[in-house]
Amino acid sequence: MARTILEGRVAVNRGATVLLSPPDLVLANLDLATVMLCRDQLAPYVQQGARLLVSGVLVDQRQELVQDFSCAGMYCTEERERAGWAALQFQAAEGCEGT
Repeated sequence: MARTILEGRVAVNRGATVLLSPPDLVLANLDLATVMLCRDQLAPYVQQGARLLVSGVLVDQRQELVQDFSCAGMYCTEERERAGWAALQFQAAEGCEGT
């Protein structure tokens, strides 16, 4: 059987995927409506330290996505645009420590 980089990190059981360790990076190339429906499923990965890269969103939809995801504790830390499409990186808010 061929070995993959996911060996020991992902288990597939009757069509369901179970992550054995949290990912460092989650990619979501989805339209706005779909990615917003998936927000609550994506948020736990970000809260555990993963970066979330979202693409497939039109530039004029960017602000709606950023506002919606910030309500779930995910903040846009980087953005790129090309030909009317936006790609955004989301990460968890950093805690305030000290003082």
